[in-house]
Amino acid sequence: MGYCKGDTVTARRQIEGMNTPLVPAGSRGTVVATTLFGRPKRVHFAIADGWGVKRFQMDVRPGDVERS
Repeated sequence: MGYCKGDTVTARRQIEGMNTPLVPAGSRGTVVATTLFGRPKRVHFAIADGWGVKRFQMDVRPGDVERS
C-alpha cells in the first residue's frame, strides 16, 4: 500500500540535504508529496536543536523513511 499526503513517517537513517538541517534517525515527519507510485517524495520535519525548533521540508529517497 502506498503513502498518502499527511501520513506520518520516521527517518530510517540520518538524512542530510543541501541547505537543510541534519535529520537524525528516528525523527518523525509528515508526507507532503508522493511519487506517482505512492512513495514519499517530500517530507516536512520539525527538529529541535540548541537554537530552537527548525521546521522545513526536504526531498527523500527510497529507503530514507518508513511508515510510523
